Amino acid sequence: MIFFAAVPFSAFSMYLPAFPTIEADLGISREAISFTLMASMISFPISSLFMGPLSDAIGRRPMLFMTFCLFTIGSIICACANGSEMLFVGRAFQGAGGAGTAILSRAMCRDFLDDIIFMDAVGWLGIVLGVVPLFAPTIGGYITPMFGWRMNFIFLIAMGLVCLAMVWMMTRETHHRSLRIKLDIKVFFREYANLFLSRDYQKVLFPSYFFFIFLGLYVSLVSFYLPDNGFSPFEFGIVQGLVCGMMIIGRCITIFGLKKGVKEVTFWMLSAYVLAFCSLTVIPIFVLDLPGAVYWVMGAIGVCHIGVGIVAPIVGKNTMAVMPWIPGISSSLTVALMVLLEAVGCMIASAVMRCNLTAVFVIALMILGIGTLITSYYSQSVIVRLTSKIRSAERD
Repeated sequence: MIFFAAVPFSAFSMYLPAFPTIEADLGISREAISFTLMASMISFPISSLFMGPLSDAIGRRPMLFMTFCLFTIGSIICACANGSEMLFVGRAFQGAGGAGTAILSRAMCRDFLDDIIFMDAVGWLGIVLGVVPLFAPTIGGYITPMFGWRMNFIFLIAMGLVCLAMVWMMTRETHHRSLRIKLDIKVFFREYANLFLSRDYQKVLFPSYFFFIFLGLYVSLVSFYLPDNGFSPFEFGIVQGLVCGMMIIGRCITIFGLKKGVKEVTFWMLSAYVLAFCSLTVIPIFVLDLPGAVYWVMGAIGVCHIGVGIVAPIVGKNTMAVMPWIPGISSSLTVALMVLLEAVGCMIASAVMRCNLTAVFVIALMILGIGTLITSYYSQSVIVRLTSKIRSAERD
């Protein structure tokens, strides 16, 4: 499941180190390239609204096969692109396919794992969804200088074909026919509305809104920010790999602590304090105009990802605990909202592309830290209640 989720999500950002090369090769502007990044973030949530409910109705395996077909077709279009329009279309197909793997991997784990093991699994899946877009540019940083920007998409074509073969030959159906819901659009959207309007669901997810907007902004701008400050594609990949490692460290802290009996709400607030601390550390860049601002900014962003890694398993488990009888719909809505927020971040990035990017990142980090701290404090009571609810169900 982790491999299935990782492959399409690597497509979101693997080609980031190639942005300057694509700009020169195809003769398109930075804004146009940034818009191709947003293409997958638009198609992703639209597709995800249907992938989860359809899998609840007709089964996980056929939907998983279809998602990898879409992803592979999109990768072929991107590899053959001769302009921004073709690249945009290919990226949209990739996003539509990636939606299915993100949703179905979580739903399939929910189908056959008990709550304790499921939380560990969904924690890793959450890390994959957050880390792979950060780590993929490390691979792109190796590929682009040696083989050119198109090889990034050829690599993704190969990975898509491997996944199709694995689904066909090795994957079994996990959603039993007796548990499937009626194939009815009205039912789907009624359940979406009930979940989205649930106060518990919004309180669990709301602190994450700030991070995913920031992530969209970061992914869009870092591909220009680091090269403009003298980083090579290889060094760009190394930086992204370090940021990725920070998120894994945060995830390991949470899982280790939970196994030792530390309460979930403790990690919920710890994450908020880490993000708030990062927002304070970048203020001296504004006030004192310190040298080496790029290192201050990237260091703060790295520590932020420790905080996000800490809270990711808790968010993943508790969003599905609000209405546990519709795991596909719950997973679809959560992932769709995450990517829509990243798309908002990409749109903001397009508007500030020509501004001082250090100042943009400093302001964004301050909003991220303060906003997360306030909303986490407000919603901590829901985490306590949902955790108690899950434990009571386990005892019964």
